[in-house]
Amino acid sequence: MAKKIYVPTESYANWQALLAQPDRHWKEGYSAMTLAQCWEAAAREPGGFPPEVTAALSSSGVPELADLSLILAIPEFQVDLPGGQRSSQTDVLAIASNRRGLVPLAVEGKVDESFGPTIGERRKDPSTGVTERLGFLQQTLGLSALDDSIRYQLLHRTVSAVLIAEQFCSRNAVMLVHSFSLENKWFDDFEAFAGQFAARPKIGQITAIGVHRGVSLYIGWCSGDQRFRREQRIGIAEIPALLKALHFAADKHRDQRRKDAEASPYINHPIEVAELLARIGCVTDLITLQGAILHDTIEDTQTTPEELEVQFGLEVRKVVEEVTDDKTLEKAERKRLQVEHSAHVSLRAKQIKLADKIANVRAVTEAPPAKWPLSRRKEYLEWTSQVVTGLRGCNAPLEKLYDQVLAKGRQVLNRVGE
Repeated sequence: MAKKIYVPTESYANWQALLAQPDRHWKEGYSAMTLAQCWEAAAREPGGFPPEVTAALSSSGVPELADLSLILAIPEFQVDLPGGQRSSQTDVLAIASNRRGLVPLAVEGKVDESFGPTIGERRKDPSTGVTERLGFLQQTLGLSALDDSIRYQLLHRTVSAVLIAEQFCSRNAVMLVHSFSLENKWFDDFEAFAGQFAARPKIGQITAIGVHRGVSLYIGWCSGDQRFRREQRIGIAEIPALLKALHFAADKHRDQRRKDAEASPYINHPIEVAELLARIGCVTDLITLQGAILHDTIEDTQTTPEELEVQFGLEVRKVVEEVTDDKTLEKAERKRLQVEHSAHVSLRAKQIKLADKIANVRAVTEAPPAKWPLSRRKEYLEWTSQVVTGLRGCNAPLEKLYDQVLAKGRQVLNRVGE
């Protein structure tokens, strides 16, 4: 039987006692503690949602999901389902509202944990309860059949969102995966689940999957702020690897200069990008910081992807390739593709791109390329704004700084034109 009475929390630590297995599941770097820290921090801010959740909801273009404010969030909310003896336990039930009414969000937190057994694996349990529950889930979602490869957890969490909407007399419901995995691990399982509804989800966006029992149902996936994971901190053991990247980049860029009037050393730029990530964005992931230092090596030097992989591993190579433009294309096409692709790259790449744009907007404002006219400087600032639109939700402090730097840049350049 699901609980009916809830007590307000004083801090994220209060969430531990609500877990099914508190001692086993409450660990730094795992989803329960990470999600708790993230949502408790966000609840103190205007709107009450983590910024990446707000960004995902805004992406839907659905008025009923726009400008939502959090009314309350209930950790480990239980929903009774027919069949079996256990309730479906949603990591966070978020009840939100706007002028159009209430919207419940069933939030499933993830770091690197899987979604558990597939439907096929659940079918192997011969008990009547399993058969009854699967039949109920299938009927609720209006599916003609259940693919055995689909993850059972995604199925019953989504049905829970529908049932919660009915309880709160809402015509809309969202099942949201809030992932803190740097690689968005298990997104392929989420895609397969969405495919049952002929939907094609994208990271950072909300997707409609039809009307079920009178409820307009949406599913989504957003990438959480890595500061709350507190697992991948740079320690003494990682410093040599970071310095190795710095040494490598300094050597590769040794004969290059920036385009400002003073022709400052090029290496200053990747160092600034990494410093912004660490100091402002609180990024402690070694791969991301190495990627920031090395982010221009493939594009602007003779470095090959294979060379990066040999020196720093496959993950670093992949993130640097993600932020590298194809120099065989015309410049206008490269810029267009940056805007188009920015929303679809990994969290690591998004954070590097965002810090890169902050550094470049500062440079174009304060120390521009010597031969750039005012019109080109203004055009560059507006183009970065288009790119950053797709990056939003990846790192709130960096986004805030970008907005400040852009506003200052516009103000300064408008004054120059007077």
